[in-house]
Amino acid sequence: MSEPLSKLVIPSPVGPMQAFASDLGLRAVLFADSDPSRNGVSGPVKTGEEIPSSHWAALDAVSMQLTEYFAGARAVFDLPLDPVGTEFQQSAWRALRQIPFGQTRSYREQARAIGRPSAVRATCHCPEVASIVRAGLRR
Repeated sequence: MSEPLSKLVIPSPVGPMQAFASDLGLRAVLFADSDPSRNGVSGPVKTGEEIPSSHWAALDAVSMQLTEYFAGARAVFDLPLDPVGTEFQQSAWRALRQIPFGQTRSYREQARAIGRPSAVRATCHCPEVASIVRAGLRR
């Protein structure tokens, strides 16, 4: 059985975002129309008053930091993470964290950065945990 995760829906200027957390930290931050099962979220999910106190630190932090980001008051996120993915996905996410705030990289550049220059298509298809990583997450 999967470890229980907790979900908090966070309003944002780009629409509602779903934040999922475990005892270790933030598992995923997704747009409302995203499929959680493709992004490391499986098994039971707690909401509202069911959310254990051990999950609130990550959920409160991501809510506050996203609000600050969309208000223009934050360029770098500092959140406890608990990403779930293959070694390839983990390396792609690490490479995304190296992109300075306000800069962009092509998928080709990202594939080269992880030492897999022919993996351009695979790099662009990593699950959407990358959404918050692309926004400036540092760990």
